[in-house]
Amino acid sequence: MQFKPKTIKPDTNFLVVTNKRTYVFSLETAKRGEPQTWMLRFDYPDTRAKNAAELARKREMARGLAASASAQSVHRNDQYMKRGDDVLSPTAMWDDGTLTYLQYATGRDLPRVFAILPDGSEALANVHMDGDTLVVHSVAREWVLRLGNAVMGIRNDGFAPDGNYNASGTTLPGMVRITKEQSK
Repeated sequence: MQFKPKTIKPDTNFLVVTNKRTYVFSLETAKRGEPQTWMLRFDYPDTRAKNAAELARKREMARGLAASASAQSVHRNDQYMKRGDDVLSPTAMWDDGTLTYLQYATGRDLPRVFAILPDGSEALANVHMDGDTLVVHSVAREWVLRLGNAVMGIRNDGFAPDGNYNASGTTLPGMVRITKEQSK
């Protein structure tokens, strides 16, 4: 907060009300050379202790969730069959039950990835790049890769429609997602 006086010697009081506390200040002008307060910070030991206990509880919860997630075996399905234009063929392809990975040699044009839906129609898949790997944000029974007139069909022979249980709540190794309900 900044105060700019409009009169000479504007000594006054000042009241601040928050959702936890009420503060009453007496504002007085200081003469040249007198000590002034440029910043005022409040420290509440009870609040600090409560926050430290809450942080410790959340860390313990995250440690427990991470342990249960790491206890599960790491799933890697590389049972993929392809047919079509080899120019679109990835050098490696696999999924982890949550994401699908298409690795390409650097410097190649990358195709658009479409998932084949149960009714036979195609849906453009959401993707991002991670180094030389195209990461598709889902797992599907069949994919179609398209680039210009080139088309390649890919079938996932290890497709598990239910996927794997994601105990950590995230796709990042070593990370754990804690929801608001869990942290209460």
